[in-house]
Amino acid sequence: MAAGPSDFDQVVDSLRAQVQAKVGVLFTSDVHTGKLLQAAERKGLKDIQWFGTDTWGDRFFVTENATSTSQGSITLQFKKHTSQKFKDYFTALPQYGYVRNPWWQQWYMEHFKCFLNVWGIPKPYDTPCPWALDLSEGFIEEADVGYVINSVWAFAVGLQAAIEELCPNKTNHLCPEVVQNPDVLKTKIQEAQFDGHGGEPFMFDDLGNGPASYDILNLQRVNEELQYVKVGEWNSGELEFQPQNIQVYDANDQPVILPTSECSGRCVQCTQHFRSLPTHIEVPGDLLIPGLFAVHEKGDHTNECGEWTEEGVIYVETMLHAIDEINSKDDLLPGIRLGTVIFDTCSSTSRAMRELSPLLNGAFFLNDEYPPTSFPVIAGVVGGENNNIASSAVQAADLYKYTLVSYGATTSLLSNQLEYPYFLRTVPSDDQLADVLIQLILKLGWTYISIIRSHDQHNKAGMESFMNKATGNHICVATVLDLGMPVDYQRTINKLSEYGGSGIVILFTSPHDTNELIQRTLSQEYVWVLTDDAVAMEIHDLDQTTPKGALFVTLDPVSDQSTTQYISQLRPDTNERNPWFAEYWQDKFQCNLPGNVNYPTACTEQTLPLSNYTLGGYVKMAVKAIAEGINNLLIAKCGTTTQGLCSDFVSANPEEFHQSIQNAGFSISDESYNFVDGHGPVKYSVWSSDQQSGKLSKVASWTNSDLRIETEPTIYDVPTVPDVNCNSVNCPTCIKQLVKSPTTASPVQSTKHLPFTKTWEKSTKPSMTTKSSKADKVSAVETDGFLVDMDNIWGIVVVILTVLGVLLTLLVLVFVICNVNHIVVRESSSILNILLLIGLVFMYLTSLAFVTEDSTITCGIRRFALGFFQGMCFAALFVKSVRVYRIGKYERRISGPKPKFISSFSQALFYAGVMLSELLLVIQWLLIDPPSVTMDGTQFVCDQSMGALVASLLYVFLLIVATTIIAFLARNYYYVLHESLYILIACIGTILVAVSWAVVAVIGSVNYHKPATCFGLIFNATLILFVMFVPKIRPILFKHEFFDNASIASDSTLPGAKGGPRSGAYQNPSYNVYEAKTADTGEVDKAKSKEAAEKRISNSQSGDYEDIDPKIATETTTSL
Repeated sequence: MAAGPSDFDQVVDSLRAQVQAKVGVLFTSDVHTGKLLQAAERKGLKDIQWFGTDTWGDRFFVTENATSTSQGSITLQFKKHTSQKFKDYFTALPQYGYVRNPWWQQWYMEHFKCFLNVWGIPKPYDTPCPWALDLSEGFIEEADVGYVINSVWAFAVGLQAAIEELCPNKTNHLCPEVVQNPDVLKTKIQEAQFDGHGGEPFMFDDLGNGPASYDILNLQRVNEELQYVKVGEWNSGELEFQPQNIQVYDANDQPVILPTSECSGRCVQCTQHFRSLPTHIEVPGDLLIPGLFAVHEKGDHTNECGEWTEEGVIYVETMLHAIDEINSKDDLLPGIRLGTVIFDTCSSTSRAMRELSPLLNGAFFLNDEYPPTSFPVIAGVVGGENNNIASSAVQAADLYKYTLVSYGATTSLLSNQLEYPYFLRTVPSDDQLADVLIQLILKLGWTYISIIRSHDQHNKAGMESFMNKATGNHICVATVLDLGMPVDYQRTINKLSEYGGSGIVILFTSPHDTNELIQRTLSQEYVWVLTDDAVAMEIHDLDQTTPKGALFVTLDPVSDQSTTQYISQLRPDTNERNPWFAEYWQDKFQCNLPGNVNYPTACTEQTLPLSNYTLGGYVKMAVKAIAEGINNLLIAKCGTTTQGLCSDFVSANPEEFHQSIQNAGFSISDESYNFVDGHGPVKYSVWSSDQQSGKLSKVASWTNSDLRIETEPTIYDVPTVPDVNCNSVNCPTCIKQLVKSPTTASPVQSTKHLPFTKTWEKSTKPSMTTKSSKADKVSAVETDGFLVDMDNIWGIVVVILTVLGVLLTLLVLVFVICNVNHIVVRESSSILNILLLIGLVFMYLTSLAFVTEDSTITCGIRRFALGFFQGMCFAALFVKSVRVYRIGKYERRISGPKPKFISSFSQALFYAGVMLSELLLVIQWLLIDPPSVTMDGTQFVCDQSMGALVASLLYVFLLIVATTIIAFLARNYYYVLHESLYILIACIGTILVAVSWAVVAVIGSVNYHKPATCFGLIFNATLILFVMFVPKIRPILFKHEFFDNASIASDSTLPGAKGGPRSGAYQNPSYNVYEAKTADTGEVDKAKSKEAAEKRISNSQSGDYEDIDPKIATETTTSL
């Protein structure tokens, strides 16, 4: 049997109805098996002998919630061949660091019911996983493990054999001959023989199957515990089985003999017959408009189609009536008979595709009724009573390039005309519904709401459309809860209660999900805003379980008097073209037509009620739109005098058909309509439920983008956020106060009418009663929309260290500016020193962005500041290292051209070029992926992972690596107090900080991410500040006489100079090179030496260098 997740109770009922069948064979997944057994346990079905396949096997989780009904079951399991090697391998796998299996951490968390701190993986549990968890404890190897391992070995052995045969001399790699001969590879794999998993021999049979071996298990009670007991086995076609070893149990858990399960008669008399229902209606014509309608609901495992849907039958008749009306008009499609083929989708997407595709590709017409030369032209398709059917049908329509006009699909996913170029609809999309909800919320003065949505793409799209507009209208969305799969309503309600236990809740949910949620929250003070039109139809007849004050936003019906009159006159004895109508009539009125004896009375003078189903008018609009569009195209191609179809019309391309339909105007009941952006008229009504009268009353209507209030709805007191006017700006404040301040919803005895007036919007707000005082509110400091979390001690420490670091850096900056003309500052590039210090100031300040509460603004600041301001620092160090390297290379040459572009202006341009790349990268990232926040439990968090922040620093990391390499190459250049060495130390320290940060981000708790980032920034900035500027400040404060006329001195030995180390070796590019090159030259003219040296000093201070005469005496430096 096949069963969907929501059909298990129905399957159990069907099994119970088969009185003589006492054995249930399950060809189901382990999850579905477990749910079916739970349904059987819940419904008390204990007289079925269950027989499970290998998907059940010996898995206890399948039966853990159905122990009574599952005891005595017989299951099959692949024979286990365990291996100690695999156990040793598997149990040694670590929690973290194992990256080649992307699902490993998810399995680990589910297995131990705890959470790991892994980027991008949700935390399903609240308890962190400890380090000492032992995988070997309770280790049980699944039977499938051996088969997986044998599959890999079979491929490896076969591949090795193919390589040895096709390329015997190239066995160390995959040669082209193997790739070009896949048949040989397949043969070698099938011929593979080896000792498989657990040492068991393995080989394929002639059909390519591995060894067939199963264990037969029986779920027995052993010492009051259920255990799988082996009662037989199957090996290579031989069954070893003793039925007397099987134990089964009665309703009192007592062992009994095996039940009998046999059919007393022919099998067909024992089984439930599959109802053979007609699949379509066919009305012949020259031009066809096919239709898709849900005449039946979705069936169960025995029938593809379920019960009748009255609206489906009515919509079919609406389309047939529209076809009749068009054929009766001489001015619409003159000389052409319009026909149709209408399919019953049975609310199934697969059935809709199966029925529609043969019609559109022509296979439907390959029979005697349609000779190849007389295939009818398909003008367009009407269909898709809901989002799922329309989304499925439009794929077939797009494939064959036919226009599909839906009368019921509202999902905004179909609004993309580039993705669905042949899709139109006569109903509005959920984008328009979002506008209605926004205006309704603003009229009511609500600024704080929650959202629940069903776990499907269409409700998700509707919710996202609303969310996009809510933020721009200053509406605070506290949380968006996805019901998930499988649905856990109570968990969702518990999560909802974390945001105040009461409030406004907008439901983007299916009718079933809506009813389940409402029934579970009747005792709580929620105001539900329901957005699904089908929901309002289901609860139109309200009872005492209906939530008071709920609001329903529904699509307005389009009335058509002629269609209503036509349907009211239908009779089963005269309506022969609709094969479903007679049976529908009998089921509706519970009466018998001639030839039927299912009901106690005969059908006499029953009459269909004049019900105006919501979508009936939209069905007729779809037919009229296609007809009017095709008529316009017919006139354009064939003229006004031609009767019938001309060759130019038949040969028109699909785009012309579509454009004609999209641009067509059409009328229903003397009211004109047309498509706007691919959808029809936008008309909604807002209804309010009244608990006492049990009826829905219309309170507002939406037409032409205007919400008009017709009567005041009854809204019950609904608590909202205390002391704060919630909106999209201070939304985090509202949520913080509501979440961390325990709340209770006070019982409300009376209702109040909330007028939709501007005065009320400004003066009246729902109130909240809280248990806490102002002292109980969240400890936070609010500053211009930011919340600085002061609850954590690390936040206070970060703020203090940041302030100290900024003050110290500003002090150094002022000192450098005051000494900008000093030779120490000037020779190390004044402009780069200043830019580096400015970057350090902002680098300190960046840490404050990680102390503040997450919001859209702070998330954007973090993403910009983390990369850009660190880039400022390392761009300056990079340009400095390049400058030192170039000057140092020049000093070591005896002669040659002086280095160019080392002036302050050149260095500033170089720095700007380096920073421009970082600026463009950051801006591009912010535009492509704008910053946003999402809810994680009870707080806002930035909607990007730590990995995204690390990725944003790739350019900075590249600068650090490049700077480190250049500084290392220049480590022996003593220019400007050995600045290259200090740059190298700063880069190595930065790399160590970055590695530590990455380790914390990967294996540390999420709670450590922000502190690690803040302290890493502060430490790194402090390291650069001290390493780069303390060596410069010291010689400036403690002046030496030679600093006024010479460049900076080094305490190191000058390369190439004799005499060992000496204090005061000048770092001027003239003196030291003179001294180094003339140590062995003897006496020279001291006057000449002094004159040349003084010239060199003057030139070096202006940044101009000349070639050096190696014969100049070094004594000049001593006298200077």
